[in-house]
Amino acid sequence: MEPLTFESRDLGQAEEFLSRAYASMSIGSDVDRPHTRVSRHVAGPVSVDHVEFDFHMSYAVDPLGKVCLCVVESGRIDQRVEGAEEDVFRPGDAVLITPPDRPYRGLISRAGFTIIMFDTGLLQQVAAVLPGRPPGPVQVLGHRPVSAAAARHLYRTLTYVRDDVLSDPGLAAEPLVAAGAGQLLAATVLTTLPSNAALPGDEVAADRRDAHTQTLRRAVAFIDEHADAPLGIAEIAAAARVSPPRAPIRLPPSPRHHPARLPAPGPHGRGP
Repeated sequence: MEPLTFESRDLGQAEEFLSRAYASMSIGSDVDRPHTRVSRHVAGPVSVDHVEFDFHMSYAVDPLGKVCLCVVESGRIDQRVEGAEEDVFRPGDAVLITPPDRPYRGLISRAGFTIIMFDTGLLQQVAAVLPGRPPGPVQVLGHRPVSAAAARHLYRTLTYVRDDVLSDPGLAAEPLVAAGAGQLLAATVLTTLPSNAALPGDEVAADRRDAHTQTLRRAVAFIDEHADAPLGIAEIAAAARVSPPRAPIRLPPSPRHHPARLPAPGPHGRGP
């Protein structure tokens, strides 16, 4: 990957550029002369792109083949990965855009955001240092961090690599720095996002691959926010992003009586 800068008000040019820079895609716009701007910095296996769209852009993208992380700075991104439910990314969110092997589609609403990409082999390389880990490909199993603390850690790491490492051309050109940045990102992904990198018997790491942990957090947070309102199981299921048949979750009998159950999220992490 090479450093680059792209700016255009032609939708066809933007689609052609984005297809070359990421993966084959089709895009649409709600205005006649949409403004697209992308600037990329590169350090070894890692690229950091700052992307700006001043219009509502619909998109459908083929699998990227890379780990693709996103920090949203403005606007809104409504997205659906193939085989998953739709999600909405807002300013302050730090997420995995999509698994490397799955297509995705959605709508970007006048948004500015940072895309950080690196090769999937770095996940395998980092996970290989765990003694006793069974062989097999490493997979990230969800796109949101497993907790509010994990969200803050992922956000801080991504912005550090963006603002303090790759923004300095001299520093980014150092081979050791570039390699270290890639390993730091891969390790942070496996630490903060759900994955299959857990060791047998590692209960803390196992939580990262357990979707029910995230479901429980979403459900409890929704109940806390609506503590004074009557809630039905369908409403809780929708907030937890599961269908009603899967909704029976082991919730505390009365969230109002457990104020210390979950840590309050910080300014850059709303939790999964």
